[in-house]
Amino acid sequence: MNSARTLPSGTALPWKPSIQIALCYVIQAMLLIGTIATPILLIVLFPVHVFAAHLYLHDLLAMPLAVHLCILPVTLIMGIVSAIVLSVEFIYLPLSLLCLTVGIRLCSCSGIPSSERLKPSQSLREVALSHPRGTSPAVSSEEAQAAARRYLGHDEVWEALKGDGVKESERPVRLVRLSWLLALGQPGSSVHREYGGVLPRRQELPEAAFIGVDELQKISRQAKRGVDFYSIYETFTLEVQLGEGNLLKRALRVLFKIFSCKFVKRNVDDLLPIVAISYCWLEPRHPDCDGEQLRLLCTRLETLFPSFGVLRRSGLLGVCQAYGFCDMGVFFDWASLFQKDPRMWTPAELIAEEKRTEDQRRAAERYRDSRTEAQAQATKFALDHTMDLWYAHSKTTVVLLTELPKKLPKSFDAIRTYESRGWTTFERCSAELGKTFTLQQAGWPLAGWPLVIDLGKQRAALRRLPTTPERMEELFKERSFTNGADRAQVLALYEKTARAVLGCVKELSFFGIPFDPKDPWRSPERLGQALNFCVNLKRLDLNFTGLTDEHLASISGVLSSGALPQLEQLFLGFNRLGPRGVEALGSALISGVAPGLKVIFFVGNDLGDAGLQSFAAFIAMGKARELQLVDLGSNDIGDAGAVALADAVRLRLASDECKVGTLFLVGFNHVGMRGRLALSAAVKIKNRAPDFLQFFFSNTVNALFPRGFTVGRKRTFRHKAYSYLHAEYHRDHHARTKRDLLVAAQEELAIEVCDLRAPASGLGEKDALNV
Repeated sequence: MNSARTLPSGTALPWKPSIQIALCYVIQAMLLIGTIATPILLIVLFPVHVFAAHLYLHDLLAMPLAVHLCILPVTLIMGIVSAIVLSVEFIYLPLSLLCLTVGIRLCSCSGIPSSERLKPSQSLREVALSHPRGTSPAVSSEEAQAAARRYLGHDEVWEALKGDGVKESERPVRLVRLSWLLALGQPGSSVHREYGGVLPRRQELPEAAFIGVDELQKISRQAKRGVDFYSIYETFTLEVQLGEGNLLKRALRVLFKIFSCKFVKRNVDDLLPIVAISYCWLEPRHPDCDGEQLRLLCTRLETLFPSFGVLRRSGLLGVCQAYGFCDMGVFFDWASLFQKDPRMWTPAELIAEEKRTEDQRRAAERYRDSRTEAQAQATKFALDHTMDLWYAHSKTTVVLLTELPKKLPKSFDAIRTYESRGWTTFERCSAELGKTFTLQQAGWPLAGWPLVIDLGKQRAALRRLPTTPERMEELFKERSFTNGADRAQVLALYEKTARAVLGCVKELSFFGIPFDPKDPWRSPERLGQALNFCVNLKRLDLNFTGLTDEHLASISGVLSSGALPQLEQLFLGFNRLGPRGVEALGSALISGVAPGLKVIFFVGNDLGDAGLQSFAAFIAMGKARELQLVDLGSNDIGDAGAVALADAVRLRLASDECKVGTLFLVGFNHVGMRGRLALSAAVKIKNRAPDFLQFFFSNTVNALFPRGFTVGRKRTFRHKAYSYLHAEYHRDHHARTKRDLLVAAQEELAIEVCDLRAPASGLGEKDALNV
């Protein structure tokens, strides 16, 4: 006899009993009985064993009776406390399992308690329509594939170093050996004595200073083996919780992949043995004529990472050797590209060509002829077609020499610091587009090898959000170039680089970066604008960023319709999101953003029942049809939110809009019996046997601790995590604020001094300004 399940909305949902579901009930009953019996044995056995140990010690060590009698109450108290803890642990879970069985039976008959407050779908539509969205920047699939090969793989880098079949000495770009460069900057070494500690231009370097592409490829293949923990975690999460088949099959698949060493490989982080140096030219004719900047660079590279544990040698080279790279190639533009002879430079180079005299024109021609025509063409090719590779590639290491040496040439312009120059801005912003900032084997325990290193602060460069071409155009209005004609060329190069890198990147992690609307480098709008270019992005990590409802609304407000078409995993854990943040996210998803989203991570926020009801309304609207896993743990959710979510999921199932089962994890909340009964029907798709593991993950530690206790612990944990992760950003912000105030005070003092001197000297206003 066919029966039917009737939803509160009146929609009939067919019920098909099967042997599989019947067997599942039997197995759960066996687990229930066996698990309840376990604490009873522990209550008796644990104190008995401890008491027997005391008797043995009393007999063996002749322990006095008084001491033994003092220890005995402690033993009994320990036994009672352990029995209570184990009873809660082993009885509470079987009772939750019993709720699962009862809940499924209730769902099979007459339905579960429905939510009467599930009516915010119209407001979500209104919010979505109130934010008109533009069209996402068009990046074709062919462009994205070409960009992926260029900035994610290794082949394009090797091809750029090989050139077009020319001799190795005539190739557009050659890399300097890191060990040779460090020896040049070390006083007392034979290389330092030979060249006086000054780096010659490329044409004057010995062959021993360069490292060839064949040797670099060999070094890359000889990196040490390591374990890809990220792949293991992702495989475990998706396979065990969302995989096909029963629990045993899924667990066996994961174990087979682990024990077959599928996650063990060489060069786990897929790094390139290449370092790119970003620094300031101290003079137009030579970047470092006295060798002071090279000495500072080598000193910082040698002391960057102290030697300990697996690091047998300190510095960047020691970290590379611990990773398995015996040496690395360095892109140093003065030594890697063909350069003009600095001895033939004249001040005429700073004068516009149409304003030069005849002698100045001849001097400029001699300086230009110090580099052959073929070398000039090779340099132009390298600047136009390879400069983006060394800095923007996701697997190269970029070193930022943001600090200037103490001894500077007399002709050096003190205003032109690292932050104020155009080329250095291009190099740093290119390095921040798509690099991986959380490495595995190259990170911990290898001293945390970062891919962007700030030698001025002797640590990893503080992560900044990606810069779009439009923002770079605004930045270049405030940046200086030695050759003014470079401005348009560098801007065009950055626009091509940014579109390509952001268009091909598949993973972006901004873990631990504090958002700040007042800081232009870390504003939420900056991230939203950059995400419009990420047409191939699959995973976005915003955990521990301090994201608030206003921040998420700002990001959502600038996202174009159809943005993030390939996004599958969104991590928003341990932030400060509430109901308004959920509405902002829902409005973006309704407007067509991230249509293929599969995993959302909300753990450790402040959604509450109101936020979960807004999310449930979004689910009931039939959006995010590919959604498979939503983690809502530790969000102060109670029965009202759980019932609303279950009601929305059942409505979605009844309309046949949900093609994929969705698992909602609501552990570490305050969902009581009523909420768990409701959620038991929404654990898996219709007509599937209930899964013990999925129910275990969904309802872990619910309503076990007082609400105030869990909320307080969550806020304390977040505060400590923010204090640790955001400390460097706050110190840097305070230092920049003090520096800006000092500069402003100096400028104001200079104006006041000028005003005081003018009347005293008897000069007119115009003469005073000239002084």
